[in-house]
Amino acid sequence: MKFKSALSEFNLFICNYVVGYFPSRRVRLFYYRNVMKFSLGPHTSLFMGAWFNAKGGLKIAGQTIINANCHIDTRGGIEIGKNVSISYGAAIVTGDHNVQDPHFRARFRKVVIEDHVFIGFKAIILGGVTIGYGSVVSAGAVVTKDVPPLTIVAGVPARKIGDRKDDFKRQMIYSRLFA
Repeated sequence: MKFKSALSEFNLFICNYVVGYFPSRRVRLFYYRNVMKFSLGPHTSLFMGAWFNAKGGLKIAGQTIINANCHIDTRGGIEIGKNVSISYGAAIVTGDHNVQDPHFRARFRKVVIEDHVFIGFKAIILGGVTIGYGSVVSAGAVVTKDVPPLTIVAGVPARKIGDRKDDFKRQMIYSRLFA
């Protein structure tokens, strides 16, 4: 069992420190799909510096952009819809610790991000939440509860500051050879 654990840790090291900074999107996507076992739909772009905590646990429908230096904690499972844009430095954190547990055990909760969502610069999405269709999470917001569809949230913790129109036409098909 120790060998399997060491191999898993080595795989994460290669993923985060080598492949994650390799200047070819195609090479990174190949590694993420075939070695990390992420389900990545067509026209998915993960820019350099994406950081992962575990193999598996990530499902992206497609036409989604995850910008550079995002922290993607897949241990609790993450589902991302189509036409989602996640800005630079954002974090999706599915794991935490039960501070009331005398053993401080880890717990993991799934995150769901529905279609046409925009997540701003350095926003944090915590485990157990759903970001509804067409919603916007403003830069620096910390999402601790579900966000209803077509809602704009901001702040710490994130609170509703407005509504968004349901007239989406843009397709998130964006790929750079070296990004």
